[in-house]
Amino acid sequence: MGDGYGLPECCYVAWLKNLSRNPVALREDTSEKELAQSVLNELCEHDRIYGFFKKFKGILDLPYNMQGLTIVKYQIQMIKYL
Repeated sequence: MGDGYGLPECCYVAWLKNLSRNPVALREDTSEKELAQSVLNELCEHDRIYGFFKKFKGILDLPYNMQGLTIVKYQIQMIKYL
């Protein structure tokens, strides 16, 4: 990811988001767990931190810059006027 080759960053975020729906599955597949850990570490190094990362607590090692972090999520509702 960091070498400038491979998938765009948004693909790695989407992959982690998908894994966060069932993070316990990472305990069974060590190679996928290692990859998830390295992607999580690299995203956090670049301050790309998302709320769903907290679902990996106890399964992956959360990086130091996520410890005690409050994440604010903004939601908007689009209103269509005719």
